[in-house]
Amino acid sequence: MRKYRYLCAATALTLILALCSSCQAVMESIRDAIESEWSIELPSSGTGTETADTPSAGMTETPAETTETPAETTETPTETPWFTQTPPQPSTPSTPDTPTPTETTPTPTPTPDGIPYKTTPEIPVYTMPRETFKSEIEREASEVIDGAICQAIALVSVMKDDRHSTASYPFEEDANGYLDGLDSEQVGLFRDLVARAKKFEDFTITNKEYGGDVVVASLDLSRALSHCAPDVSAYFTIHPTSSFSAIYGVYFDPEADANVTVKNGDVTIDRVKHDAALLDAVIRRIVKKMPEGLSTYDKYYYLASVICAKNTYSAEPDNCYSAYGALITGASVCEGYTTAFYLLCREAGLWCAYRAGLPNGEGHIWNMVKLEDGIYNVDVTWCDARTPGSKNWYAYFVKTDAQFVKDGHAAYDGVKGTGKGTANPYEA
Repeated sequence: MRKYRYLCAATALTLILALCSSCQAVMESIRDAIESEWSIELPSSGTGTETADTPSAGMTETPAETTETPAETTETPTETPWFTQTPPQPSTPSTPDTPTPTETTPTPTPTPDGIPYKTTPEIPVYTMPRETFKSEIEREASEVIDGAICQAIALVSVMKDDRHSTASYPFEEDANGYLDGLDSEQVGLFRDLVARAKKFEDFTITNKEYGGDVVVASLDLSRALSHCAPDVSAYFTIHPTSSFSAIYGVYFDPEADANVTVKNGDVTIDRVKHDAALLDAVIRRIVKKMPEGLSTYDKYYYLASVICAKNTYSAEPDNCYSAYGALITGASVCEGYTTAFYLLCREAGLWCAYRAGLPNGEGHIWNMVKLEDGIYNVDVTWCDARTPGSKNWYAYFVKTDAQFVKDGHAAYDGVKGTGKGTANPYEA
């Protein structure tokens, strides 16, 4: 009987100690002593790291519903093209272009007439035929851009849409009216500066020679130079003299930036001439290799596709704002995309203009093109964030003002769109 009194007392003490987590070691010692002395297994206190007992045979337990909080994961954002900061995504999530894991190659399922496509068609591989080059600069241009040209030719061979007209409108140097806003003296100064820059002349123009304040006049030319002559502004700029009574020309390395100048001895004029000639040669080659018989819509598509194939959105290179950055270096922001598209349209004789706005509150610039039924928006920068040839790629190619406003392209400057809507290869 005394044995059982001791047992009851010890058991009670064990239960009391079980309530105090700080007495866990004492409780376990007493438990071990009782079990050893009387060979009795006491019930578990429920503390520690013991696992749950298995239910007895014949008993079925239904676990209570619990809400689990998933572990936090860190996602690496996908890079997409944008101004000088991180490019925004469209407000409406796009349908993923990537096929499901069970698919290997997207299989085209077109209507009996081919277009409109229901899914992304298979794009063939195109290889440039062998050729003999007349000059070293042409050979170098081929090495720089042929890979992108081949991708664009392969795309347009499948995606070309004969429903569109071949009627086109000629290129206009000043479709945006940047020169129209200048007086005749300033326009004359613009022409003079461009002509001197193309000859790589060293020059100084004083107030007396100009017939007015040449420094102030040159400041008003900045937008015209950067947008109407982006090939020249890729390697040329103007500086005022220390007395602010004259301006002089400055030539810099388009592979670097405006701080790497001939005047400072950072680069030779021969190097600048070479790089300027390379940009011209690349532009000519892209247009020369454009397939024949394309509609005006598909000519714009081919030119945009070459830029997307060559360029990647990046604010890292010093020349990221230039057409040289987009077509030679292969890395630029939206200004590089748009000025490259402008120069290619100029070479191809296609009408092209600019539009600026604040998509998602960020500064941005894109192009405007003209078809038989009106003027449309083309944002090559945002196209480049999508899979070439996919339906999502066309979300930013040849779109009306209403369509662009809907996805966040709030424009504040540039030529307005007049088109009412035109189908792409995924639309009837």
